[in-house]
Amino acid sequence: IDALRARTDQAEAEAELALQTSQLAATLALAQQDRLRRGDAQQLAQERLRLAEDTQALQQRAFQLGHIDLSTRLRAQADRADAELQTARAGIELQRAASRLNQALGLVP
Repeated sequence: IDALRARTDQAEAEAELALQTSQLAATLALAQQDRLRRGDAQQLAQERLRLAEDTQALQQRAFQLGHIDLSTRLRAQADRADAELQTARAGIELQRAASRLNQALGLVP
């Protein structure tokens, strides 16, 4: 009876280990995917910011030359501010994803 109980306990422990290993692998895979996705999002946000800066500079020059009105120039300025905000948020999300990945890998945050 003790041998049967020991085998049962061992089988349960092995099943639990397999389940935890599977869950850990899934968590790690999700964390890696999220980190890659957030990195791509940050690159896109940085590119949008660069374009918004270029547009604002062109709009400022056009305003100085009298080719556009103030509201158009201010829209370009607002677009740049929005792009800066989105870039900052993307950076924070990237750092958060990197932290989650490190935790999934068992590294100290």
